Amino acid sequence: MFIGLSPYVGFHTLLAIFFSYAFNLPIYPLILGAYITNPLTLVIIYAFLYKLGVMITGVQFSNIDWSNITFSTLLVNLKTLFWPLFVGCHVTGIIVSFFTYFVVYYIIKKYRKNKTNG
Repeated sequence: MFIGLSPYVGFHTLLAIFFSYAFNLPIYPLILGAYITNPLTLVIIYAFLYKLGVMITGVQFSNIDWSNITFSTLLVNLKTLFWPLFVGCHVTGIIVSFFTYFVVYYIIKKYRKNKTNG
């Protein structure tokens, strides 16, 4: 889930494959978690994560003055856009991953118990 909520759009599959091999985990659940941000949910999820990041950091994106744009002002404006998104994505990803672990652990434990009992 952490991978799916990360701001690294386009690298979700590569991150899932990397973590699968690095920690000897099954690849299918990681790929499934990586694709929670599909084109239908991407805007909604990232808008929420950006707003959460703004609440945490206090940094809000300002309008760009396109008539006086330079490379340095563009970088500053992009920083004010990406920093709240980065923070919101990672904080939410860590919290959701923590709770998802316990839910999945409970489901697997219940499934194994039911499988051995009958």
